[in-house]
Amino acid sequence: MNGDGKTDIAISKSAAQPSIEFALGKGDATFTLGSPLPAPTTVGALALLDANGDNKVDLVMGSGKEVSVYPGLGDGSFGPAKSTPHELQLLDVSSEFAVGDMNGDGLSDIVLSSGKDSRLTVFLNQGNGVLASPMYGISVKSVYSPLVADLNQDGKLDAIASVVNTQELQLFWGEGNGSLRAGARIPSFSGRETVTTADINGDGTIDIISVDSVNEAERFEVHAGDGGEVFVRSDSYPIEPLALARTVYVGDFNSDGKPDVVIAQRTGKLSLFQNVTP
Repeated sequence: MNGDGKTDIAISKSAAQPSIEFALGKGDATFTLGSPLPAPTTVGALALLDANGDNKVDLVMGSGKEVSVYPGLGDGSFGPAKSTPHELQLLDVSSEFAVGDMNGDGLSDIVLSSGKDSRLTVFLNQGNGVLASPMYGISVKSVYSPLVADLNQDGKLDAIASVVNTQELQLFWGEGNGSLRAGARIPSFSGRETVTTADINGDGTIDIISVDSVNEAERFEVHAGDGGEVFVRSDSYPIEPLALARTVYVGDFNSDGKPDVVIAQRTGKLSLFQNVTP
């Protein structure tokens, strides 16, 4: 955010006066707090990207009835916001962003869920600091926790979202122009997941990995993709009793060319599951 080539962090703070705080990285695993930015409500939806093409990081915030772009000044501070309205219910801490190039123009776009609405919303980055009017992919039930990935490998980004108060994930298929078409809902064991994607079984297609993050949160599962629009739950893996799992990461942690899974627990532990696919 301040152009020194070191990673910084934006943090949503809940307080009598909600704000966005900024931790500016020193490059040695320590941070310096920057000047906070007041927020109208406690914010769940935050993103950092270049929205105006000046090669400076801008802050995108979803709150209330708007999604706002605060232009980065290159020194860790931000200028006045330019806002785009939406038709969802009021955004609060339950709202979340995913970021990806939804129309193939090389710019990072915003995918928004409110957690209280059946619509998954796409705001296209116009490259001038103002997000385009939103487009909506409509599900049957309210969705949250969006993730974007090319699920059917057609070169267009798609989306996954968890369905509120059900044991399902909702798939949305990208049309390549920023619009989303609701597809199948696939069964999952939890009403609240943390989700990521990787080719777990080595067949060249994308699979979905989801974590049970309610109650004791003791397991995760893999939904194997066929390279098209079909995903089948293939395996469920126990973590440990009372794991309180909250976040899933994938990466090749033992350099064998296969994606492994790491589960972060709210107890402070990390659990590594090595991929043993033949």
